Formats: sequence, structure tokens, C-alpha cells
Amino acid sequence: MKIKTFQYLKEIGIDLWVMRPPLGNKPEELKAYFLFLNYHSVGFCCSLDPENQRTPPDILRFLDDLAFVFSLRKLSPYIGELHWPLPFTPDCGLQEVIGQIVSALPAKVILFGERFAHCMADMEDENAEIDYKRDTKQFLFAGDIFSYLGNPQAKKNLWIKLCDEGLINGDLSLKS
Repeated sequence: MKIKTFQYLKEIGIDLWVMRPPLGNKPEELKAYFLFLNYHSVGFCCSLDPENQRTPPDILRFLDDLAFVFSLRKLSPYIGELHWPLPFTPDCGLQEVIGQIVSALPAKVILFGERFAHCMADMEDENAEIDYKRDTKQFLFAGDIFSYLGNPQAKKNLWIKLCDEGLINGDLSLKS
């Protein structure tokens, strides 16, 4: 390369002899699909299959019925979806984005799926500077949302868990 070309490139801010990471070696982020529902009296967070383009109606029906237990009236939820990774590069990571969304949910939040449990645990482990009001909210970590659909025993166990955690005042006679 000619010296004049080298000097010109340096003047416009292009350093030719700077070590750069090879292209294409960027670690691939795992795909994720999260669903957030705010029913005013309770919030739900679900981790779903990232290949789904839309939320299965069975899940929405189940969460509508479960939300009815908390408010005893039918309310339309605010629904938010998060497909990760985002099409643009955010200034924050997945845990911080989830923390910000969860902080906007009501005081009672039920999280379905291992992915949410891991994200919330990672936030605590990293001592993230996210004010998601963990101490002012009641969280319940539940199994995968699909495990409750069409499974009366799983629903009964969830009901008992909700009662035991003080999230609802249900009939505890189911424990027998």
C-alpha cells in the first residue's frame, strides 16, 4: 500500500493495523419468545417456543380463567410479546429488558417456564441495577404453561400452590 493512501486512511479515522475480531465469530444469542399479560390484579409471564409466530389460544383461555380467580370479573389484559434477540441491538441484555417489563406488572406475578426462572435468578446473581421491585411484588414460579393445559391434576397442584403462597384465598379443603 502506498504511504499516501495509508496516511489518507489514517486521517479519516481508518486504522489499518488494528487487531479486530474476525467477522462471523459473534456468539449467537439463543432465541426466545416471552409473553407478558397484565390483568390489573395479576400479571403472567410465559416463556414459549421461539418458533411460534403467535400465542396459542389455549394459553390465553387458561390465563383468562386464572386471572378471573384474582379479580372475580372478566378484564381484558394488556398483552406484550418479546421475541429475543431483538431485530436491533439494544443497550441492555435480556435480563434487563425482562426486569423492566416485569416491574410494570401488578404486585402479584406468576412466571411460567424455566426460562423465566433462570432470567430472574440471573438478575439476582449479577446484582443487576434493575429496579424491578422484587421486594414489593409476590412472585410464583410455575412449571411450563403447556403442562397445565388439559391436565386437571397440574391445575389442582397450581391452585394449592397459589393458596399456600397467599396469592389467593382459595378453598384449602382441596389438600386432602
